[in-house]
Amino acid sequence: MDEKQKERKHVAYIKIVIRILLGAIFIVSAITKMLSIDSFEIFIFSFGIMSLNLSFLVARLVISAEISLGLMLITGWRQKLTVVLSMTMLTVFTGFIIYLILSAKADHCYCFGDIIKMSNPASVIKNIVLAGLLLISTPSREIRIKHRTLIFSVLVVISLTIPMALTPPAFLVNNWYAKRITYNEQLFYDFIKESPRLASGKKVIAFFGTGCIYCKMAAQKISVIATKSGKEEHFEYIFWGKEEEVENFFIETESVRFNSTVLDADKFLKIINGRMPLIILVDNGIIAGKYSFAIIDDKAISSFLE
Repeated sequence: MDEKQKERKHVAYIKIVIRILLGAIFIVSAITKMLSIDSFEIFIFSFGIMSLNLSFLVARLVISAEISLGLMLITGWRQKLTVVLSMTMLTVFTGFIIYLILSAKADHCYCFGDIIKMSNPASVIKNIVLAGLLLISTPSREIRIKHRTLIFSVLVVISLTIPMALTPPAFLVNNWYAKRITYNEQLFYDFIKESPRLASGKKVIAFFGTGCIYCKMAAQKISVIATKSGKEEHFEYIFWGKEEEVENFFIETESVRFNSTVLDADKFLKIINGRMPLIILVDNGIIAGKYSFAIIDDKAISSFLE
């Protein structure tokens, strides 16, 4: 083997390594998003463009797309199609990140979920580097096996079903979540009777613990719903914690500062039977609906307030 052949072989191996590395990055990106799926869903919903249910689906479709492209890159199958799809995804993501930078709406784009937080400028540079490596790595030798088309089809189906199976959207298991919502109805009625503000008109009353992570994510969802409905005055937060912790809660969640009340722990926990967050819809002192974090229904709440 002469020097030119050795050099070509060496370049061919480098291309394969780069391609596999890119595939691994796409899959890692998908896995980190899946591990912090709740935050990723809220991030998508926070822009107020999509409903919660659509945000749930889009979040999982993004994850599925990254898994599929990752597997296609690692195997080297259908490289022309893979390059086109990957470049399209990177271009769309980069354009979106530039929008985030210009609008200052978010510090990071959830490229790797909440697991690895990259600044938006760093994410733009990362995508440009990935695009460059993608072009360098193509064409390269693919993995050759029998029944490749069948296996490829199976891998695509698996990519689409994994996010849905491991983290099913809440609206697909609504009934299961709804059955798990429990609270002391009599104590709740006694509580709102003590406050004419809560027993009058239509109210969305949310029970939150200041240190509860799911309460914080629920507050982010509710803030978007309230802002979109334009009826912020109908929302009330009931906290368990200290006044200074309530202030930190609003700062950390970057949520709308609704009217709030702080209860002592004993009374708070007895009302909600120890389960939070709990969101209750009240129409002139009568309970009209109840939600946990997983099944907050933005359309139903907006419709209730109209």
